[in-house]
Amino acid sequence: FFSSQNVWKSDIMSARAPISGDDEFRSSFGKADSDASFGYLTVKINLETNKFYCSKYASNENGDNEAMFKNMLSECQEKEHTYFIIRDPTNQNGKFGQSNGDNNDSENKDNDNDEEASKSKTALNLYILIHFAPDLSPVKQRMMYASSRPSLKAFLGQSAFSEDYHCSEIAELSLQKIIDARTLHHKIDFRSDAEIEKAEAAMESVATSAKSQVMKSLPIDIKESAVT
Repeated sequence: FFSSQNVWKSDIMSARAPISGDDEFRSSFGKADSDASFGYLTVKINLETNKFYCSKYASNENGDNEAMFKNMLSECQEKEHTYFIIRDPTNQNGKFGQSNGDNNDSENKDNDNDEEASKSKTALNLYILIHFAPDLSPVKQRMMYASSRPSLKAFLGQSAFSEDYHCSEIAELSLQKIIDARTLHHKIDFRSDAEIEKAEAAMESVATSAKSQVMKSLPIDIKESAVT
């Protein structure tokens, strides 16, 4: 028979087990690099096989970000963790390499165009990993997803990701919230990505505790006659 302590240790070992994916998942992510209409990827972890898999490849052909995030919200379940991968909204709309004035040198123009195309491609292919992590999810699932973000980025290519975005409530999953988190006028966290991920994983693995006061002393006056 298994004690609760053995089950807990088993969950911790499972959460720390290396997680990978398959070629089909990597191919779906690679497709986004050349897909101008790419919207987002929905990524899950198969807790039985310890593997990442892409459950949805969504397009955003009309550029309607509001509709895209509504679709993402519809996939969020109250007690189920989910990863989403989107393009970094603070980079993909930037304008690069604009030149002022007339330039009759065609060679210089070609060089400028090549540089602009290269910068545009780099900006286009930066992604944000969104982790939707509801508070009421099972402990094993929380631990698994919280500790697996580095593995997911390593599997797909660490350099492709500019940022992680963590949210535990549906109200926090919006384009504006993500942009706000990426701007400099908000509080800057000087910790490295690894330090942040380690701290969040530790928080996810701690069981919630509650305190209650069982006994409380009450002042009682004792008359001198009662003592004697």
